[in-house]
Amino acid sequence: MVKSLICLIKKGIKQILSNLIYYFILISNKRRLPDKVDFDFAVICMASLGDFITFCSVAKELYKNNKSIVLICRANTGIDEFAHLTGYFKNVIPISTRFKYRIKNINILKEIKAQNVIVAPAERHILSDIYALYVSSNFCILPDTAQACSHRFLKKIVDSRIEKLIFVDAVYELERYEQYLQSEFNMNIRLNIFQFDKKESDILNDKREYITVFPAAGGGRIKEWPIERFAHVLNKICEQKNYIVYICGTKAETEKCEKLFSMLSVRAKNICGQTNLQQLKEILEKSAFTLANDSGSAHFSIACKTPTAVICGCWEYCRFYPNNRMPENSVCIIADKNSRSCIPCGKSKPECDKNTAHCVTDIGEEVVLNFIKRI
Repeated sequence: MVKSLICLIKKGIKQILSNLIYYFILISNKRRLPDKVDFDFAVICMASLGDFITFCSVAKELYKNNKSIVLICRANTGIDEFAHLTGYFKNVIPISTRFKYRIKNINILKEIKAQNVIVAPAERHILSDIYALYVSSNFCILPDTAQACSHRFLKKIVDSRIEKLIFVDAVYELERYEQYLQSEFNMNIRLNIFQFDKKESDILNDKREYITVFPAAGGGRIKEWPIERFAHVLNKICEQKNYIVYICGTKAETEKCEKLFSMLSVRAKNICGQTNLQQLKEILEKSAFTLANDSGSAHFSIACKTPTAVICGCWEYCRFYPNNRMPENSVCIIADKNSRSCIPCGKSKPECDKNTAHCVTDIGEEVVLNFIKRI
């Protein structure tokens, strides 16, 4: 009880201090118009890899329309690596989100000169808002949504200082971007989930002797399907199909991957933390299929045109998963909406438990096995 109260007080103090600091940064800001334009678009992405991969559907359209793009992204997330793999960005500038670097970041942003500055994903976050304001641009364009915005008072200050608010009422992220493009740039298009183009030589040499699995999730344990269930499903599949299992993840996910490796009775290789994105892309493109939690890894697997089974919870329901634009060779596995009154919860992050969310644990092994048979 006392510990909970102390944590609550600390959280409140941190929120107040953050509000004050952000307020002074905002009121000291004077929008700078560029004397010349180096880029058509400056894109601010302080989110995760999965969010950015979704945005790449937009970047692809802008690139096809000969628009030059500079990306300012969150460092150490793989976003800069992924951006280089697409070839859509004229320049990529990764910056740290750590508080001590934020003044330095602002000075970097002031030197960028663009016609338009936009943010990704299409929701409001005070750090992305502030960074967008500091880019030297003719037009700052932000979504008119309060979703995920924890600084409502500061949002009002930002709104008063920008040229264009795009009304966004769609739930699915790609539909939000479509509203962006239609409203501001008169681009009436239907965006597809981003996927790399495959070379004809890759298709001709398409040998699929292994499957890939990502047992962890960037959001932590609360979003992760239990490791023992991954092991049960993989053992069952590989006993029938004689696949090798490639266990993938980042260095920070080593412990989870080692635990899964120890629980498998079939042939497996633990390559967690041993690949960069280019190497992982090459592995995924030759994988029979991928099994993953709702994570950037699932987005990445789908981007590589790999058949993918994504195990999802019911937070942010339909914002990314489930959706009706999933490739035909991939599936989203989600708990029955009738199984619990909290499904879907509508939260941006699950808050029901410190361990795995109930809507994730409600998904059984046989349900996953039946879904995998479809891909």
